[in-house]
Amino acid sequence: MKFRRIHLFIGIGIIIFAIILRAVWVLSATGFFSIPLVSNYAFKYPAPIRMVDPSTISLSTYLSEQLSHALIGRLQKGRGLLQDRSFSLSLPEELLTMGLREKIRSDHWQDMIDTSKAQMAIRKENEAELFLPVFYRGHESPIRLWLNFSTTQDGKLLVELTDFWIGSWHTPSWVSKMAQKEYVDPAVFDLNEKLGQFMKLSKIDSQEKLLLISGELVLQIESFFRK
Repeated sequence: MKFRRIHLFIGIGIIIFAIILRAVWVLSATGFFSIPLVSNYAFKYPAPIRMVDPSTISLSTYLSEQLSHALIGRLQKGRGLLQDRSFSLSLPEELLTMGLREKIRSDHWQDMIDTSKAQMAIRKENEAELFLPVFYRGHESPIRLWLNFSTTQDGKLLVELTDFWIGSWHTPSWVSKMAQKEYVDPAVFDLNEKLGQFMKLSKIDSQEKLLLISGELVLQIESFFRK
């Protein structure tokens, strides 16, 4: 009986030790905690899939110019009537990277996120890597989010977080789901509120380094040019 208790205590001790060791490893892998001996093995500063230089033009300026150019040409062709409301946009990753950095600055996140390194790289199959170097506890470590783009039946943008890394830690699915709910979904909701004033999306496609969007214009011509 005594030996059984000893074995039980040893088993519990091993389980507790394994849990503590796992927690220490995860904390080290995030890159935000320096733990002697462990950090050198658990954390290696990750690199993005490729470096993306931001465009020289802002995303908002580009979108405004593209819409204005398309509308003026079609109104002239239709003699003041917008007969063709279809549209398509090509968004290079350099332009999206510029838009991302502008968003970080406008939301005053530049003290927490290194704006000069934040970027978005577009891949095939509607995938993108969002690379955000974050400052925390005196350390810098990148958060990497793999996003998949599609559209809903009612013409809105749908973004799914398919993979989530904090430093060298590949987060489990429950962490990804929490990040989707707390960060991705609210950001997409705000974006859809703005896009919905001008367009209804029908399709999103991608090539390497390029996002392709098509749909239908729903804006009122007078209100657009008044802006």
